[in-house]
Amino acid sequence: GRYGPGESVMHRLDPRVKLVGSLALMAAIFLARGWAGLGVCAAFIVGLYLAAGIPLPQAARSIAPLLFIVVVTALLNVLFVQGGQVYFQWGPLCVSEAGLRQAAFIAVRLVLLLLGVSLLTLTTTTLDITEAFERLLAPLARVGLPAHELGMMMGIALRFLPQFADEL
Repeated sequence: GRYGPGESVMHRLDPRVKLVGSLALMAAIFLARGWAGLGVCAAFIVGLYLAAGIPLPQAARSIAPLLFIVVVTALLNVLFVQGGQVYFQWGPLCVSEAGLRQAAFIAVRLVLLLLGVSLLTLTTTTLDITEAFERLLAPLARVGLPAHELGMMMGIALRFLPQFADEL
């Protein structure tokens, strides 16, 4: 995603809160064991986008360059996860009920992860994310973690992501 200026609650929230909230949202998505859990996460993400005033089509466009990863991951699950009724088999490749179910679940999980992280970058400037990351890591500098350098590396990476997506 690319930052879009705004005056919403999400835009005004402290970047550290958004960063920690994004991590908590990612953990919740990974801990969801079934469709009901993913449904709750999806409803929460839609609510966050509505609170941010970001239209859902814009959210979909923000993750479009990365959907290739979702498709490849789903295809691998379709072809190599086996179980239940077999719909198609050709040599070692098998399309089964369990493979299709697993592929759909993983694809939805990945899309939710991408939408959650995209919300952070759509509502927070790169500089604010970098500073928040550095501030959150600052206590670990006492044990030798180079918080400032890690923050700078993250900032550089975030600045080049839109360029990378355009090139892709």
